[in-house]
Amino acid sequence: MSIGERLKELRAKSGETQKTVGMSIGVNEVSYRKYELGINEPSAKYITALAEHFNTTTDYILTGIKEQPNAGSVELLKFYSLSNSNRKAILNLMDNLLDSQLQS
Repeated sequence: MSIGERLKELRAKSGETQKTVGMSIGVNEVSYRKYELGINEPSAKYITALAEHFNTTTDYILTGIKEQPNAGSVELLKFYSLSNSNRKAILNLMDNLLDSQLQS
């Protein structure tokens, strides 16, 4: 499930409109709709605001994991705050490091 799908699910459970959720976090209805549709991803600022609004964790919004892990939350937020191209670069680097480690 994507970030947008989780946001849509949380909003449906709360019985709110896209407009009311958007207004609550400081964006307009169109911007919020784009989050749900996966056209845009919310920045760390808005992910935090959405987590507070829906009374959930940023980890749940980002990953679908309901339990908040002890470490890594800040790193995940930083990762998702990067542009898509920078995220891909980091994932490629991780793959290369893992391949290198497995070959050792």
